[in-house]
Amino acid sequence: MKRQLRLLVIGGVAAGTKAASKARRDDPSMEITIISQEEYISYAGCGLAYYVGGVVDDRAKLFARSPETFREKYTINVLLRHRAERINTYDKTVKVTDLQSGTTLSMPLMTKVPRSVIKGKSPKKISCSFISPVSLLTNSTLHFNGA
Repeated sequence: MKRQLRLLVIGGVAAGTKAASKARRDDPSMEITIISQEEYISYAGCGLAYYVGGVVDDRAKLFARSPETFREKYTINVLLRHRAERINTYDKTVKVTDLQSGTTLSMPLMTKVPRSVIKGKSPKKISCSFISPVSLLTNSTLHFNGA
């Protein structure tokens, strides 16, 4: 009997939702869960500068798919406002904190560990003589100036 595969995707912006969607296409029976510490998923992070700069006037234009779309259309479970605290590679679990309630739970990571891992990055400030440190802004989420 074939064991059902399980995948836990940590991070729900472009790379995370793309990985979950690809996994769904490759295996329609796989149990897939996306966890995101943010309250939004599947948005164009690269478009944030255009939103802040006023080129994109409606924040909704940055979103590709809603959590409901992932749940209903793709059968992918989405946990918003949950943060991965620790990955236990021995028993293949992830300690996850619900940021609203403060409770923690242990979630199975996956049944088959892939060789590559997609990991998000933090903005890196660079030093340039022609850029004032005061005018340099970094952002990686939709929580920016009331966004």
